[in-house]
Amino acid sequence: MVQKNSFIEVAIGKYENPVEAFNELRGIYSYNMTFITGTIAQKEKMVMIEDKKRINPFFIAEKKLEEDWIKGKKAPVGCVEIKRSYLKKIKEKYGLKGKQRIKAFIFFGWYN
Repeated sequence: MVQKNSFIEVAIGKYENPVEAFNELRGIYSYNMTFITGTIAQKEKMVMIEDKKRINPFFIAEKKLEEDWIKGKKAPVGCVEIKRSYLKKIKEKYGLKGKQRIKAFIFFGWYN
């Protein structure tokens, strides 16, 4: 379950790396969500979380928020790449089944 005052966002597309996806989300939120402080638009740093145990990436994000994710205005956004069968499911959900070079990332953190 998503924690109160936290966010979990998914970026899916032909990204070269997570920084490119992060910057795209920041741009979208900068334009559309200027009235909400502490969103991904106002975060300057991103920390990549490695999935070494092939766990559901949404579970990883939720667990990090529950346990020990950094809070505060300067806190970074966490990022987990969606891979393997989880990526396949996301691609199907967004109508991208069969498309090549698609990457997906989950970004999570706390509103200020």
